[in-house]
Amino acid sequence: MENKVVPEEWLDGNGWILANYGASAQLMEQDGNIYAGVHYYIDGWRQLYINDHFVEQPTWRPGAPEYQYCGLIGIDGIPYALVHVWENDRSEQVVDTLWEETRLVPLSPEMTELPLEGKKIDGKATGGAFSDGKYGYFMCGSELWRTDGKESKRIADLIFFGVNESSHVRAVRALSDGRILVATDGILIELSGAEVATGEQKQVFTAGVINLYGDVSELTLTFSKFNRVSENYAFVVKEFDDQTDLNLALLSGEISMVISRDQFMLKNYVKQDILAPLEEVAPELFEKDVLVENIVDATRLDGVCYYLPRSFWIRGESTDARYMEEGVTFENRLEYYDYLSEKVPDYFEPLTKRMLFTTFGQDLDEWINWETNTCHFDDGTFEALLEFCNKGSTQEEVDQYTAQPYSMYSLNIPLQDSMPNNEFLNVEESKEYLISLPASEVGVTQWVWVIYPIPSSVYDGFEIYVPEFFAVVDDKASREASGEFLKWHFLENIIEEFPSKDLNVSLYPLSVNRDETDRFLKRNIDGEIEITEDLEVLREMLEAHNRGCGQEQYDKTWEVIRRGDHFQYFRNDVFDVMYEEAGRYFSGSSTAKQAAEYVQNRISIYLAEQS
Repeated sequence: MENKVVPEEWLDGNGWILANYGASAQLMEQDGNIYAGVHYYIDGWRQLYINDHFVEQPTWRPGAPEYQYCGLIGIDGIPYALVHVWENDRSEQVVDTLWEETRLVPLSPEMTELPLEGKKIDGKATGGAFSDGKYGYFMCGSELWRTDGKESKRIADLIFFGVNESSHVRAVRALSDGRILVATDGILIELSGAEVATGEQKQVFTAGVINLYGDVSELTLTFSKFNRVSENYAFVVKEFDDQTDLNLALLSGEISMVISRDQFMLKNYVKQDILAPLEEVAPELFEKDVLVENIVDATRLDGVCYYLPRSFWIRGESTDARYMEEGVTFENRLEYYDYLSEKVPDYFEPLTKRMLFTTFGQDLDEWINWETNTCHFDDGTFEALLEFCNKGSTQEEVDQYTAQPYSMYSLNIPLQDSMPNNEFLNVEESKEYLISLPASEVGVTQWVWVIYPIPSSVYDGFEIYVPEFFAVVDDKASREASGEFLKWHFLENIIEEFPSKDLNVSLYPLSVNRDETDRFLKRNIDGEIEITEDLEVLREMLEAHNRGCGQEQYDKTWEVIRRGDHFQYFRNDVFDVMYEEAGRYFSGSSTAKQAAEYVQNRISIYLAEQS
């Protein structure tokens, strides 16, 4: 192919590309050489093309940093590749970014593979690289940045125009009078170069995001939608990597809302009188049957709600009914550890020690008294947890075990849709159903499960898992704007009609808006699909689908939802200490008793400081 415009690996054997419409290119010429940054924006993929060839991007290998090629950028007429490079420490559910930086990689006509070494510049580039001949421009999420190769500057946040990380920014042009034009998503944005763009004259407030441990682009999109419909207010999202920086922003009055998955941090903010009672900020949310009542109640501190999740899942344990002889409740966790160790076949084979610790070690309420800010990690229960988790496999053993077909007889699961009819909330019903099945099919094509909460010394119900909590800073100047956003997001920014349940499973989070979740679950009542002769090849899939249909399953699902009574803490300063010390114990660097004593001392000091 002489005039190829796509990499050869994208072609089929006959030289055809099947379907890849939608591409834009940023072109530069230097010393007679042509450089092109090609963005296939439908697929979200970028390629670098020099003269007559595509530049190969490095293949990631274990131990190497991860990277994102963000596009071609020019500074004073010199072409560079803009790359975002970072390194993650991945330990099961817990992912830490050890470092990250944006780099300018010099280019040459002879280059065939893109190196990652280059000059570090400020900003976390996500794409949209352009040049006006003198400066380079690039996007950091919804923000437009400019660089001269030495210093980088944030020009404007385009979230107020509906621009977020998923938007396709096609071009940036600087005019002689200082204005900047941005072409994106079918609109042309004009910036004066001297203002933070708001699109309209609105009061602008900042939502501080921290410890989300996920993609912030959905949040920026949400606020972008609000900014388009609100007549008086607009919000910009600012992500913080360090809580100290967020604390300073709160003290300075910069932050109007706090959004985080870190419930531990939010509880401390409540104690410091930083957060406003949401019943005062948005009283409409607390009217009868507006939100799922028990989810709201689980957030309350001394009867007051200071933060709310917009969506959630219910999490619990699921165990093969054949091994549930003692019932679904246990006197304490120690008994439960013994049960899993002795009664459930191959329980530890597919699970690493850290997997087990993140499942059973995140319930901080087991060890911390929040009213007195004291803890009791030295009472033997944390030591028992470490010894239980230490029975887990190494990663190599897990890889070897899971390389062949295997079954798990007890696992931690989220409730994301209607509860199937082969899952039960008590042992007696599960046994009755078990007897009705052909013995030869049980554990092969037919499974029966008992669903129950992880045993707790504090709670009786299921764990509630949320992507983030929304909290409002107790500030009169921004309270009305925050309340307007909460009312819109929780009451108006909803799905009015869900598609009928079919084999194309769409796992929406469950909504804290009661009617929205009810509509989602009701789609399953009449969703059963008849297995006709021509669908016989899909029998197993259809049977699995039909298990979640019907009025009884709708009722059982609401029963499980209403039994959620506490939130998963996930990541926070306390759990990080626990996780770090557990790692030392798993590696043999300390005993379980020493680890428990160390955690007790460190967290006691930390809680005293928080007081």
